[in-house]
Amino acid sequence: MNSLKNIIFIIFLIIFIGFVIDVFLIKKFLFSYVYEEWLINYSQGFIRRGFPGSILFFFNNNYKIDIFKIIKLFSYFTFLLFSSIYLLKVKQSKKILDLESLMVVLFLPSLILFPLHDPHVIGRKEILFFFGLFVNIFLLETYLKVLNIKQNFENEQDTTRIINQYCYKLFICYNLLSIPTALSHESIIFLSLPLNIIITSNFIRLKFSIKQVVLRSLIIYFPTIFIAFLCFIFQGNDLSSIGICQSWQEYINQYKSINCDSAYLPARKMFTFTDNVPLVLQYFGLPIRYFFIEVWTNNISSNNGLVFIKWLSAFSLCTIILIRISSRILSNYVEKFKQKIHWQYQYDKSLGFYSSINLNHLIPSFIFKYAFIPSIFSAVLYIIAQDWGRWFFVTSTSYTICLLSPGLILIEIVGNFKNKCNSRDKLQPKFLFFIYSTYLKILNLFCTFHSCKKISSIIYFLTIIFTLFILKIPHHSHFWDWSFKPWLLPWLNRVKYFDQFALIEILS
Repeated sequence: MNSLKNIIFIIFLIIFIGFVIDVFLIKKFLFSYVYEEWLINYSQGFIRRGFPGSILFFFNNNYKIDIFKIIKLFSYFTFLLFSSIYLLKVKQSKKILDLESLMVVLFLPSLILFPLHDPHVIGRKEILFFFGLFVNIFLLETYLKVLNIKQNFENEQDTTRIINQYCYKLFICYNLLSIPTALSHESIIFLSLPLNIIITSNFIRLKFSIKQVVLRSLIIYFPTIFIAFLCFIFQGNDLSSIGICQSWQEYINQYKSINCDSAYLPARKMFTFTDNVPLVLQYFGLPIRYFFIEVWTNNISSNNGLVFIKWLSAFSLCTIILIRISSRILSNYVEKFKQKIHWQYQYDKSLGFYSSINLNHLIPSFIFKYAFIPSIFSAVLYIIAQDWGRWFFVTSTSYTICLLSPGLILIEIVGNFKNKCNSRDKLQPKFLFFIYSTYLKILNLFCTFHSCKKISSIIYFLTIIFTLFILKIPHHSHFWDWSFKPWLLPWLNRVKYFDQFALIEILS
């Protein structure tokens, strides 16, 4: 089994490297909209997403760097760094991943392959959100190793000190990373902050009351939250767009012709744009109703609703598969954890609660905290922004990273036990109980369908083959490909010694 998993992992690496070589070295692709978004600057005063452009122009003016080369190299570097950390977590988790789970975390189209299926996503600023999550999980798992399991119940002072150290270091490290990220893209408040707050709250709650959990979490994340809200307030206007466009002219003409001196923005009518001002600047100062109508037109009502059905189907398939492998991964982890604890502390009765872990409670609780709640926060973006594929990529990949982090699963195990022992923690706000009960009903519907083994196993097998090897999710509705064909065939055509006919001949 381990040999087979190693073979699958190596095959994925070959495919992944092939995609990277094709996009980064052969095509040298970076979407022009990505360049434009990185060049937004503070030449017209403080404005959302203006921090990177101001830094780039500063270095260009003082050191004569090539702005476009720096943007491309940085975009490639951040994607490769994110991919390397993600694949390292998969490699480290191979012992608790069965074959199906390993295939899903590698090949699911909403995860690491998403930016390579749609290279227009490479260089988008939301890739930076993952690094704050990586730092948070790294610090948490580091201090969990320091915190001996037995100390969770025996040494109050030591545990408090360790949690305090985690909070202090997280406050510094997370905000150093995330404040510049928030100044680059304000949607961090919907796509990243909720999940990180949940992770921190769960760890702090091991030793502190709910009041202390809320207070400490707010203190840790307040600087990033404050900056993100500032970016929402300073949205810019028509004059800002023209001023920023004019600051670009001497730099941007090397790849795109613009004439901002004579540019004007007409009265705001739906989908009426001027050809002079780059598209990224045309969204400045637009009323919120414009974005509602744009989402409705392009993602919901387009093609008599067929585009919306395709979005909904793709997201549903990926969600169902993620829920299924979540239960398998969590069950495998708990089983291996029990064996490890039993071997290390087989005569310690104080650890007997590990043998009575309730998976029927642990699995729904984990999915609720790390997938369902962050998805609710991200729902705002599906209403006001068109790039649905990007938002789903961030939320589903962030959840998968949590699923591959044993420290979070351990916290969930210990937290569930402490909730049983502490009656105060059983008291929850009514609205939270209502949300959780609704979520459980949805989850039970899926489990009821899955219990029909003969029907569901055949359907699920066909579903997972289609989802992993045929389905490609684009970032925008304009890039939906209506012809379904295995994405491996075009990939093989790019390999020097293989083409479609050679593959058919080999198979025959």
